[in-house]
Amino acid sequence: MIWVALAGPATNLGIAVISAIIAKFVLLMASILPHTAITISLLYPIIEMLVASVWINLVLCIFNFMPIPPLDGSRILAGLLPEHLARSYVSLERYGFIILILLMLTNTISRLIMPIIFFAKNLLLS
Repeated sequence: MIWVALAGPATNLGIAVISAIIAKFVLLMASILPHTAITISLLYPIIEMLVASVWINLVLCIFNFMPIPPLDGSRILAGLLPEHLARSYVSLERYGFIILILLMLTNTISRLIMPIIFFAKNLLLS
């Protein structure tokens, strides 16, 4: 169950890394090519879309790693816990969406995951 739960966030992380590598390559190409209207109008929107892809996939990856049922992080944590604790933890799943909505309404999720997302984005794109 842990491996299945890791597949989603790992895919998002992989797409973010690939998008960052391609963005850096396109940015390098933009700096090498002459700055004409055609190169600027073609390359810079591509760079912006790739940076947006990095951002979106990092948000999905970090958000899914949160150990709140029904997110993938809860399945990973349940797989790591001893069986009696895992059963108790999985029983929280019926309240998972309520917990997520409350955390979103109080802006707690943003305060928890945004520093991680900014760090990862700066790491990938700098």
